[in-house]
Amino acid sequence: MKRLNLMILIIGVAIIFFGCSKNNSLAPDLNQSDELTSSLKAKKVHTFFTGETTPIIPPPSGGNDWSDVADDSRVTGVGTWVTEGGPTADGKLWGTTELTVDDGSGKWEMKWYGTQTLTIDGFNIVAYAVGVGTEGNVKGMFGEWTYTMNYTGGFPVNPFHESFFYVTEGYIAPKQMTKTIKFFEATGPIEFDYTVGGCTPYPYETVTGEGNASHIGHYTVLNTGCFDGSLISGKITAANGDEIHTYIAYAVNVDGIWYFHYIVNGGTGRFDCVSGYIDMYGTIDLVFEGDPPHPISGTWTLEGEGVIVY
Repeated sequence: MKRLNLMILIIGVAIIFFGCSKNNSLAPDLNQSDELTSSLKAKKVHTFFTGETTPIIPPPSGGNDWSDVADDSRVTGVGTWVTEGGPTADGKLWGTTELTVDDGSGKWEMKWYGTQTLTIDGFNIVAYAVGVGTEGNVKGMFGEWTYTMNYTGGFPVNPFHESFFYVTEGYIAPKQMTKTIKFFEATGPIEFDYTVGGCTPYPYETVTGEGNASHIGHYTVLNTGCFDGSLISGKITAANGDEIHTYIAYAVNVDGIWYFHYIVNGGTGRFDCVSGYIDMYGTIDLVFEGDPPHPISGTWTLEGEGVIVY
């Protein structure tokens, strides 16, 4: 048995808007707008917004500041972005931001992940963000954002080019619907099946296990999908039988510790229209066989927390 480690590739030149600055076979293509769109449309009680995000030059914070202007004043303000990881070999990166509302009425603490794809004359970027209001009038609220840029200004990148901006869309959920959920340490097995059609030569991954969490009590978990960079979908079943549905947005290994970011996109029972995110971290021990060696089974031990809106 040995621990599986991913090579972490850090690219020195960041052409993306995310401030300062691993290969991720679990992360699906970010352009999964169907999941996001269906998730958004299901929540009629939420307030939807659209807008544009443009660079602030020079940045007031001395970092990487962008002006978010939307048709909802609660998400109009200055965002300071920080890249915590990537870009990876396949263009993925992630980080955090603080969005301070223009009129000083609040602040959002956000987590984001994105995919950058180079083109002949520039690049395309899609970034997805989730955030919780931490100050002022937005405190306790939950939001989702999608940022999209199709830059055609060539290289070196010209931040004054007419295409150097982001189109934004998303929603805000009322504070009374937002719940923080804590997942205490849980564990379970992993199985890899190399005979599933449509996955070969990659394995079909089945992850099961159980644990305890706030709001849902003793739960079981099931994650399944082709271990080839496509969608790994999940189901968390609460003690009363209600389900929370998820998919993995990214998974990275840093010094032997795995970090997973799950997007919550529906469920059953009281979680019928749930949304949000779950961050989990911990260890994965895999059993390898064959020549060359490949994983056939393993054990995971994870804990974490997230935000759900329902």
